[in-house]
Amino acid sequence: MTLHAIRINGPVTRKDLAAMTGLTGAAIANITNRLLGERLILQAGRLRGARGQPATELVITPTAVSRLDSMSTATTSRWSSSIS
Repeated sequence: MTLHAIRINGPVTRKDLAAMTGLTGAAIANITNRLLGERLILQAGRLRGARGQPATELVITPTAVSRLDSMSTATTSRWSSSIS
C-alpha cells in the first residue's frame, strides 16, 4: 500500500504518506526505513519549509517498478486462468 502510494503520487513526504494511507507517522517511518534499506525507494530531495527540519521527499526506484509490474502481471495471469 505504501509503495504503491509512492509510485502513484511520488515524490512524496512521509507526512503525505501518512495522510494518504491513514497510517501513523511511526508506522510510515518504519515502513519507509525498511523500503529504503531494501532499495525500493530513494530519498529524492528535501522540501524547505518555514520552520523545523526540511521534509524528505521519497520516490520509487526503477527496480521496485519492475518488481511491482511483474507481481501485477502474475496476479492478473492467475486471476484470468481462474475464471477461464
